[in-house]
Amino acid sequence: MQSSGRNNAARLKAAGYDVEYVEFDGPHVIQPDIVGQAIRFFLA
Repeated sequence: MQSSGRNNAARLKAAGYDVEYVEFDGPHVIQPDIVGQAIRFFLA
């Protein structure tokens, strides 16, 4: 099964956007490690 995240990341990349897609196992909840990555990305 392909996730909507994979599909959306592929479409954004095809449109020329610089995409860093991070997939994780587990429930659809806020993951502290992913939040940390997002914060570092936006502050860079």
